[in-house]
Amino acid sequence: METSDFKELFNYNHTVRQNYIDVFKKTLSWEDMVKNHETGWLSLKDTLLHIIWVEDSWINYSIQGLEDPNRPFPY
Repeated sequence: METSDFKELFNYNHTVRQNYIDVFKKTLSWEDMVKNHETGWLSLKDTLLHIIWVEDSWINYSIQGLEDPNRPFPY
């Protein structure tokens, strides 16, 4: 991937994440945010933290051609 690809993905993720946060703040309690919803990342809070971690990994590792030592995936 080229740096411009990461920038496009980052901008998209940032916009979507902010839209979700805005809606969650208006409609959900903190208890709903941390409740285990039996999804891949369990809670909505954990899902948002995962998205932020991915963006951090892009910025600090992938764009520089490095492997993130904390990446739990085999690719």
